[in-house]
Amino acid sequence: MNERLRAWRRCLERGEAETAEFTIAIVPMVLLISLIAAAAIIRPAQLPALFAAQACARAASVSLDSSIGVRQGIQAAADSLTGNNLATAQASIRVWSAGPWERGASVTCAIAYHVDVSGLPLVGGAFGVIDIAAQSSARIEPSKARWETHAP
Repeated sequence: MNERLRAWRRCLERGEAETAEFTIAIVPMVLLISLIAAAAIIRPAQLPALFAAQACARAASVSLDSSIGVRQGIQAAADSLTGNNLATAQASIRVWSAGPWERGASVTCAIAYHVDVSGLPLVGGAFGVIDIAAQSSARIEPSKARWETHAP
């Protein structure tokens, strides 16, 4: 009887070793799969955010009126994001000039796009929302012959 009990105990102990090995192996694999899933969600938003910042800076740089330039830049960025199937509600768009808004001055556009990864295991609990940032600058057009400084 004692022999049978020892044999049964050895069988159970072998199972414990396999369970520990499985646990040690599965955790890195789940983490790796979660990171790949996060990259698959984040990566498609990176280039469109950069393109939106560039479109914003280009559109803002063609007006001598700062309020019109800012509106044009924000609209161009929103159109670019929408064209790339990104929700404008998840983006924050800023347009500014470091100095006076005049010919040759630099206008800058910054886009921050918020990607929600909270639904992903491990990564979502650690990060929740990841911000993608893009920034672009352009010189306010110096070569326009006639500037309209008032809104039509």
